[in-house]
Amino acid sequence: PLQKSFTYVINLNKAGLLAVYAADKEWNARIGAAWASKPLYFKAGVYVQDNSGDTNEGAKVTFEKLDIDHE
Repeated sequence: PLQKSFTYVINLNKAGLLAVYAADKEWNARIGAAWASKPLYFKAGVYVQDNSGDTNEGAKVTFEKLDIDHE
């Protein structure tokens, strides 16, 4: 949402269950066992997919709080 704060949570447990919580919704998926031995990371940012328009167009994101937990 533009100009509004919101909260989301991304969690991946040791059993490979990926859960995303945002906008009062929950999405779950199990990732393949082959990923268990791979280093995984999450990048916080904004990645604009629109590559047309003026060269001065862009995006801005502000993180008010960022918590990182490793289990």
